[in-house]
Amino acid sequence: MAIFRDLRERTGSTSAIALVCALGYSLLIVGFGFLFPAGSYSSTSSDGTTESGTTTLVQQNGWWGGVVVAIPMVFAFAIAALLWNAEQRPARTGAWIVWAILALGNIAALMSIGIVVAPMTFGLLVACGTFESRAQRAYVPPAAPA
Repeated sequence: MAIFRDLRERTGSTSAIALVCALGYSLLIVGFGFLFPAGSYSSTSSDGTTESGTTTLVQQNGWWGGVVVAIPMVFAFAIAALLWNAEQRPARTGAWIVWAILALGNIAALMSIGIVVAPMTFGLLVACGTFESRAQRAYVPPAAPA
């Protein structure tokens, strides 16, 4: 919980919650790609015995399937790292650029994995959009003249 507390202090509460949700969701995507059935197979041998079963996304597509399901996780961690050190504008701008590339990738992959990654992309949008630096949170506007 200390990491979440540090993240909340660095980025603000809403941004921290959105980042944690997006990172957790990205880990779920990777887990589903490696562990849960994505297809089935059936084969018949020469002696007439039939074998059938299920395969995961990574078993069907080889190591490349593992890379495809891990790409959104890499983007999520990159945005988290940029927002972690985002007291300067270039890091915040970098987070937005990484998010835009991820969003374009979602649109390009909409018929395959893009729809699965869309909730994580939305969470990262919330994280980037609600980010507040420590200086922004500490700012107290001057009192209005009486």
